[in-house]
Amino acid sequence: MIELNDIEIRYGDYVAVKDVNIDVKEGEFFTFLGPSGCGKTTILRSIAGFIKPYSGNVILEGKDITNVAPEKRQIGMVFQSYALFPTMTVFDNISYGLKIMKMPKDEIHKKVIEMANLVEIKEEHLKRNVSELSGGQQQRVAIARALAKDPKLILFDEPLSNLDAKLRKQLRQEMKDIQRKTGMTAIYVTHDQEEALEMSDRIAVFNKGRVEQIGKPLEIYDRSKTEFVCTFIGESNKIGKELLNYINENSSTVKFDSNKNHYIRNEKILLHPLQDRETVKVKGKVERLMYEGAYSHYIINVFGSDLTILQKNDSTTNINLNEEIDLYINPEDILEYEV
Repeated sequence: MIELNDIEIRYGDYVAVKDVNIDVKEGEFFTFLGPSGCGKTTILRSIAGFIKPYSGNVILEGKDITNVAPEKRQIGMVFQSYALFPTMTVFDNISYGLKIMKMPKDEIHKKVIEMANLVEIKEEHLKRNVSELSGGQQQRVAIARALAKDPKLILFDEPLSNLDAKLRKQLRQEMKDIQRKTGMTAIYVTHDQEEALEMSDRIAVFNKGRVEQIGKPLEIYDRSKTEFVCTFIGESNKIGKELLNYINENSSTVKFDSNKNHYIRNEKILLHPLQDRETVKVKGKVERLMYEGAYSHYIINVFGSDLTILQKNDSTTNINLNEEIDLYINPEDILEYEV
């Protein structure tokens, strides 16, 4: 669908993005994920045509569009700020691009109603000014406007970052539903790891202007390719040398290089042994409890280092402060990286 080949973007002598190669498939929800300033929005804007790469090219459906003007790329975009016209009605905002295209009035009306229904905007709201709407409603208008022109590709630049946590969760589910219904190809930029893992078919993790890893959410989380990806995505424990040596001594299946760095996800440290896979039992002392409703975090001191474990709360969970408990680690869940 769209290919980025050896993209490099510079601002004077400063290299903002380098050696970016990404291939997004048709109908895919593809996410650019990374911290602020890592280059993900810069790449998105180069796809839209707002930034011209210093080198490399952008291919859309087999056609090189690197030098094509933004308005001729057949790409829709939803901005972080929504970029709506506050003094215009919802109807006029959604229909704006269609009027520029000089579409007949009856077709415009039909298309606006279709888009409003798709994003669950009530028909009576179409006559309201955008400024009268809530943030969540404005977001729906921005999506409807972007979809109205039937773009080949739609770009989302952190579209939910200005909303509260509960509304963000609701809208990201709705956006994914809209993407499935329409079959649109979407590229979504976010710094929110939970958002990326929940919504994406595949994710590209950016760091300092480069792509660290591309993969499905499960691959990114469970088989993080680099130390940066491991520590940026989700929560994990760095394993101390003494614990690592103990695991090496007591594991019959896996041996680790003590000169490398090692991590394990919080939820991978267990309170009970596995039946079908090897686990190494270690003893630790409970230093802190953090109750979070359905789950609890526990800080456990093991060989002088603190490990954070995440456990679901149920009737069998009975852990007390300062208690000494047994923990079980499957060596295959440990991630190893070059220093």
